[in-house]
Amino acid sequence: MLNLPIPSSLPARSCRGNRARSLGSCLLLVLALTGCANGDATSALERSLAPDPQLQTSPSASPSAIASSSPSPITSASPLASPTPSPIATPSPIATPSPIASTIPSELQPYWQDWTTLGSLSELNAPDRPVTRRQFARWLVQANNQLFANRPAWQVRSATASSPPAFADVPASDPDFATIQGLAEAGIIPSSLTGNTTAKAFAPSAPLTREILVLWKVPLDLRQPLAPATVETVQKAWGFVDSTKVDAQALRAIAADRTNGELSNIRRVFGFTTLLQPKKPVTQAEAAAALWYFGPEGQGITAKDLLNPTAQPSPTVSKSPIGNR
Repeated sequence: MLNLPIPSSLPARSCRGNRARSLGSCLLLVLALTGCANGDATSALERSLAPDPQLQTSPSASPSAIASSSPSPITSASPLASPTPSPIATPSPIATPSPIASTIPSELQPYWQDWTTLGSLSELNAPDRPVTRRQFARWLVQANNQLFANRPAWQVRSATASSPPAFADVPASDPDFATIQGLAEAGIIPSSLTGNTTAKAFAPSAPLTREILVLWKVPLDLRQPLAPATVETVQKAWGFVDSTKVDAQALRAIAADRTNGELSNIRRVFGFTTLLQPKKPVTQAEAAAALWYFGPEGQGITAKDLLNPTAQPSPTVSKSPIGNR
């Protein structure tokens, strides 16, 4: 501030004039000082409100910089792999009848299907084809021994190569000698060993007839000597009008088969009939039906039992083949 000297002694008039001038000067001085003070205060205020240079940020980034500093786009998550469903266990295929089985009568199809499923009878592949005596002799032993695998006393023993041939046309070198000779030695088929002087030849390639099927099969069902029979016995037991055409050696087996009731070979293979037609050739399907069941009534076993071993009955328990079909 300015320190101006004020005179200490002045005339009265001049003093009043001087006072007025002094007051004006003072006012001017005050205004000047105030202005200066205000100027300084204003400058100070401006300085206090001014931003700190050290705190000032760099110039705003350009739009391109802003764009470049923008967060990178979020990459879309790869689609979740759809879970692979666990494979559903498929049930074991159920055995269905082979197409060839549809060519035979429906009543014989279950027997055929069981044996073809087992696959133990060689050359059983043509249901309508006639069976040879050789084939049936082989199947007879194979089926019997397989069904009674747990009963050795009911099995048919094979013959040895050193055995004298029972038939002139089945030498020891024949591939089925052990089987055919074994049946002859067991007395199941007629031969010179059973006292039949006319049975010198076996005729292995000849077709198997109905009466021969029953003649060979019944001894393995009943397991006991067969009672003598006549034509009248057969007629009374079965009512066949062609009983007179039956060979004499087959009469007792045909009559005895009737004692097995519904399990008899004739009923199972040929159904109800008043004609036996004893010389008619047997087909493979009919042979399979005859071999499907072995044993006397109430003590038999079936090929179906081999397919269901857990349900296989004791040989002393009755088992109707109808229940197995």
